[in-house]
Amino acid sequence: MSNPTTRTRVRTVRDRAATTPRPDGRTRGQAIVELALIMPILFVLFAAGVDLARLFHSQVAIESAARAGALEASTHPTSYVAGGTCNTSTNRVICAVLAESNGSALTIAPADIEMTCTPSPEPPG
Repeated sequence: MSNPTTRTRVRTVRDRAATTPRPDGRTRGQAIVELALIMPILFVLFAAGVDLARLFHSQVAIESAARAGALEASTHPTSYVAGGTCNTSTNRVICAVLAESNGSALTIAPADIEMTCTPSPEPPG
């Protein structure tokens, strides 16, 4: 016959092995559960970062196009026709704005461009 003390000890070791955490202190499956809890939060943070980057890029593109239009208007203040198409002889301001915004993520239409000069340009005379 076998010794009952040995049999009890083996069961105790098996039971303890099934419930004892691993040497690194984690139980099985805990890492997957933590990942499943954190991933949606990380995804939302990533999406918010992408949206902020797009917003910043659009702001920089609009400022750059406005700066190019203002520079052109400072050298040719009478070369602007509101809502007109790009024409290098009669509408240089719109051409400068459209050329600067070309290739960016946003689209600027000639109807979106408005020019105001203070004081109003007077023809030399």
